[in-house]
Amino acid sequence: CVAGIPFFVSSLEHKAEDLCQGLARAAHRREPTLPEVESLLFDFGKLMHFLDIVGEVSSPELFEAMENCHKRFGCQHYFIDSLMRISGLEENYPAQTEFMNSLQSFCKRTKSHIHLVTHPRKIDETQRARKMDVKGSGNIPNNADNILSIRRNIQKQDAYDNGKPVSGMHDADISIEKQRATGWQGVFKLKFDKASRTFSRFYSEPDNYNPKVKERKRYD
Repeated sequence: CVAGIPFFVSSLEHKAEDLCQGLARAAHRREPTLPEVESLLFDFGKLMHFLDIVGEVSSPELFEAMENCHKRFGCQHYFIDSLMRISGLEENYPAQTEFMNSLQSFCKRTKSHIHLVTHPRKIDETQRARKMDVKGSGNIPNNADNILSIRRNIQKQDAYDNGKPVSGMHDADISIEKQRATGWQGVFKLKFDKASRTFSRFYSEPDNYNPKVKERKRYD
């Protein structure tokens, strides 16, 4: 929004008005008032485009909406949440492959970015999902240019439930499991802010904590 980039969101589990409220909450770092939500829409509403469907959507319907948003509004980022909400894809691996090929074609033709949410296979929830743990066809991770895996820190919740200290523990982590351009991979620890319902970088504080040193490390 700050960069002025139009975007499209197909969140098939949340209504568009709920997403707008969530964006306002993140911007104000707390539960927003109605005037604050209206102010956000006044400032950035022309950039926001939502597929107003909750439940499932067919692949042709989704691509038609994406194509319209590209041609009419110049959208450059497309968020699809999630793959399993595209009708007819859940157990159909060839259809999943065809869908991924269509996403790649759209992405390259329009020079845009597509963020596709998928879910992992059933694995130990204390373990991080790797790129081949994506539920569905192996062509989903094979076709993706980048793969990010987000995991909640179950150990922190267990420690909290057992009355153990959790001050030095992160809430979640995000790992780059694939990056086609450079091959770089890494893990970032995150902390969760309940008021804004957003994540930010987690930094553990050493005993000899020096704010100036910390800021320099962040910059590096």
